[in-house]
Amino acid sequence: MGDGVRADPTIRREGGSVRAGVDRLLAGHRSGRVAARWGAVRGRAVALLWHRIRPEGPYAHEAVRAVASDTFAAQLDVLGEIGEVVPLSDLEESRRSARPRFALTFDDDDVGHVEYTLPILQERQLTATFFLSGRWREARGPYWWELLERRVRDDGLAVVAAAYGRPEASDVPSLAAALTGTDEARQLAATTGTVGPESMSGAQARVLAAAGMEIGFHTLDHPSLPTLPDQELMAAVSDGRDELADELRTTITRFAYPHGHVDDRVSDAVRTGDYRSAWTTSKRMVAGGEDRMRLGRWDLSRLDAAAFRLALVRGLARPGP
Repeated sequence: MGDGVRADPTIRREGGSVRAGVDRLLAGHRSGRVAARWGAVRGRAVALLWHRIRPEGPYAHEAVRAVASDTFAAQLDVLGEIGEVVPLSDLEESRRSARPRFALTFDDDDVGHVEYTLPILQERQLTATFFLSGRWREARGPYWWELLERRVRDDGLAVVAAAYGRPEASDVPSLAAALTGTDEARQLAATTGTVGPESMSGAQARVLAAAGMEIGFHTLDHPSLPTLPDQELMAAVSDGRDELADELRTTITRFAYPHGHVDDRVSDAVRTGDYRSAWTTSKRMVAGGEDRMRLGRWDLSRLDAAAFRLALVRGLARPGP
């Protein structure tokens, strides 16, 4: 996270007064058009990330919070107001455009991708990239944190957090973050099997591919890749990818790092896997000259439409990627 390219000299001279002026401008009705002009001047391109969409929105026991369908639809409408929604591949091309470009990405084998997300995309004639694991192929069942969520739902956060030696966890996302990459998470991953919440099926994944959605790879077990020894790391970035592509009758050329975790060793391993690009969760714009194995995505999914617009416009106006 963080911003890193050279600042516009005007912005640099005026410092904080520009930030205050931008924030006042954002509150106005014309903020989307202003952002579009500023973003186009700097060739802005942003990949956005969601995980779960469902009509009723998030539950209190979720480690990965869902977005209400109405909120998601409103967020997409904001993107259409501010700029242009394009395929993820378009962002990899360094080019100037009349408006800022946005690409839509979704992670994990969530059952709501087809039932809830796809109809909203199709209504707006939008395409997206779904980074899938293909866990159904080996009957691996839900991800480890989905089992954690069920335990919290049944027993309560305090009981589950204490059982894992994390009594300080204030909510389920913080508990899941504390467990990520630990032996406890690996034990959960090894015992989920087919027991737990409903998972995506091969039939559902085929619906996504048949609808023209791009399929990327997200590893079978969703481990924190920097924690793996070399041999397991190389297996994680490739095992199941070709089989998933064959089943869905597509090619898979893009990779998303589980949990967004990446270091030089991990990105080098992905680089050897013949991927065209790999995507983190770093809040950076996609710019020419970047390492294609370390491209960033913004997760603004928790925001309502007004806050979503504000965050986008402020980011587009920022003098950095």
